Amino acid sequence: MASIPQNKIEKSSFKIITQFCALAHLPALVRLLNDHRHSNVSLTAILIWLLKVIFQWRTLYRAEAPGMCTKRTVYNILNDGRINWQRLSCLLAQRVITGLAQ
Repeated sequence: MASIPQNKIEKSSFKIITQFCALAHLPALVRLLNDHRHSNVSLTAILIWLLKVIFQWRTLYRAEAPGMCTKRTVYNILNDGRINWQRLSCLLAQRVITGLAQ
């Protein structure tokens, strides 16, 4: 019985996540949130990294640090009160349902 190398799984999951973000138009959704942070790290890139971590069945504590920033930056963005997470999740759900209905 052959085993599947871990990097093949990571590449395929990243491809699926990128396709999902393209289908849901994630950068456009982030712009709708009026995200006016003064940071070099984009919210879209962090959200894509978070999806990748979640679908690899890892926690943020066990995940490798993203190449664009530190884990502390990710935690700070997740705790930022200026980002309307409820609106983002509702808009994302609306885009997914619209995409599936077509």
